[in-house]
Amino acid sequence: MSKKTKKMKLAFAEFIEAMKDVSDENIAGYMTTLIQIPQFKRLRALLDVLPIPAIPPYTPPKTDWTRETLIKRIDDPAFSSLPDLKDAVLRGLELHEMRLNEIDFTGADLTGVGFQSAYMGGCNFTRAIMVNANLDGTDDVEDAIFDQTIGIYDAGKDCRNYRFIGVWWDSPEYTGWMVHAGCRWFTIKDARNHWGENSLSSNPEECLALVKKIAKAPPPDKALYNVADL
Repeated sequence: MSKKTKKMKLAFAEFIEAMKDVSDENIAGYMTTLIQIPQFKRLRALLDVLPIPAIPPYTPPKTDWTRETLIKRIDDPAFSSLPDLKDAVLRGLELHEMRLNEIDFTGADLTGVGFQSAYMGGCNFTRAIMVNANLDGTDDVEDAIFDQTIGIYDAGKDCRNYRFIGVWWDSPEYTGWMVHAGCRWFTIKDARNHWGENSLSSNPEECLALVKKIAKAPPPDKALYNVADL
């Protein structure tokens, strides 16, 4: 064993001994302080001269969820927390009628996911991809978070607190914005007909104005999503 290796092992042994009783919560700050004191100058000197490779950020493995495994995970009383679906790939998954309240879908690929009649109160869809997502009959979207969500245009709420959400649809059958409001799920044309002349709604003009906002919204950049395999 070379002298340099012996010095390195001794330096790390001293440091580990000093750190053994430090709690997980305090370890980062304690390590930063500890490395500066004279007792550990040997370790500090080694760290200054050794070529320390850059460590790539940790990326959690993606889970191949199915409808069945997700239902079991949500309903399992053994788990006190909701499943972590950040950055999950759930393309084309059928989540209809599921209770998804408060789940964090940040960065998830939800292209073509069927959310029909699902409960989505408090869900976080920040930076998620939701092109071709089916929100027909979806409930509780009024307080869901749509921040930089690809394929979503939030036109705002009407006087009844119904939130008008545009969902970009890119398929051979229809290309354009779908409109979700309350329990309604319309193409732009059908939305205009529903809230147009002779509408039974209590606020048709306000609803039409929100539909108009969605209709005029720019479509998402095609480079940001892929519907080819759906």
